[in-house]
Amino acid sequence: MSLEQIAESYQHIGNEIAHALPADWQRAWVQVEHDDYSCSVACFYSGLDTSIEPRFIDISDRLFEAFRQLRQECRETTNDAWSTATVILEPEKFRIEYGYDPVPIEREVERRRAWKKKYLP
Repeated sequence: MSLEQIAESYQHIGNEIAHALPADWQRAWVQVEHDDYSCSVACFYSGLDTSIEPRFIDISDRLFEAFRQLRQECRETTNDAWSTATVILEPEKFRIEYGYDPVPIEREVERRRAWKKKYLP
């Protein structure tokens, strides 16, 4: 695998997110937790009216395989597999942040709460 393939995965993931969102979206945040046995994906978005809190949209079915593949490509290219990823998407803008800490299932609610506090307006 190469950095070019990782870049292609980013493009694919960004397109999948954008196509799943309603027409009025302005920003989307995707939280991913992934280990060798499971994957969870949560997506929130905001629209033109910024006074409305970000809304949840279930697009996990569209993204599980894409993130599994991205994690594998990263592992093969950099010899390091991330455990968390946050995607921030705006029209014409894609940003991803990786984390490498363990993701024990018993702390999932706590991690999601902390993630929302950090990323969502």
